[in-house]
Amino acid sequence: MLYLVAKLMLAGLPPVLLPSPQSSVPPTFSADATWEQVRDSVALVRVGSRNAGVAVLIDSRGYMLTGDLSQDAVILEFQDGKLSPANVLTRDDVTRLVLLVVPSEMVLGRPAITLSTLLSSGPVLAATPNGPIRGTQVVGRRVGIVGPENRFLPLTEYQFEASPNANGYVPIFNASGNLVGLLGSAYENVGAAQASGAGNFGPVGLNVGYSVSPKTLERVIDGFLSDTHQVNHPTIGAFFKASPDGEGALITSVAPNSPAFRGGLQAGMIVIAVDGQVVGNSIDLASILFERAVGDVIEVTVRDVGTKKTLRITVGADGSE
Repeated sequence: MLYLVAKLMLAGLPPVLLPSPQSSVPPTFSADATWEQVRDSVALVRVGSRNAGVAVLIDSRGYMLTGDLSQDAVILEFQDGKLSPANVLTRDDVTRLVLLVVPSEMVLGRPAITLSTLLSSGPVLAATPNGPIRGTQVVGRRVGIVGPENRFLPLTEYQFEASPNANGYVPIFNASGNLVGLLGSAYENVGAAQASGAGNFGPVGLNVGYSVSPKTLERVIDGFLSDTHQVNHPTIGAFFKASPDGEGALITSVAPNSPAFRGGLQAGMIVIAVDGQVVGNSIDLASILFERAVGDVIEVTVRDVGTKKTLRITVGADGSE
């Protein structure tokens, strides 16, 4: 199984990347047709004279999705040249995604873009501040490290025909015009000598970007569009690290009254599987847990003082007991 650990742009850190094979965009993919479907529903995010990414309309109430904004008020510039004030309605601290709201009259006639979680690989289009660029989704698990707590976050990798690097976030669409990702980390196609001075790192000849995984993006959008506009990310309330013997994830501590505590998980146990899926290391465990939904009951197989047993744990939400 292939892994990649990236320090995300959203965490204010340069990407640290492991190489993966080049991918080509199928010649049958029509970027022009896809762009025509989505162009009226995307807008540049302006903070003064500075570009701060691209926002995409996800709801007819004037809700637009972007990321990594510290400001509470920005200006959006649509592709038809119209400008609109936009205010931050809510933020998700884990993914750094942001929900903006614009006056409803500004989105009349603009279709809200729906999310697709079905794409496992294939051609995509990124709406960058410099125009649309073609790319392809790469098969395989990737993991990012975000925030001061170095939390693991599942990612999807994309490779592009041109550099997607830009300030702020960039929406990614499949051939049908559905949203499949929001680019939060990227590095450019530069030579090794240039990279050392430009803050870009990685194998020469690749234009690569990373988005939160489709399941994570779906969770964020569902939370943003709910009555509370809040996102509930899953947790079991346990801290862990790589097992000293190289197999599984060692539980280092369990929060009192947490789902892990109530399910019988204890410090010193080594998790070797979740719902029958093998846990090879701490990255495995973090990725598996973050893809679960709040309220799911999971079967956690552990080694404990030489014996193996399975615990049933109900996944909780961040910030709750």
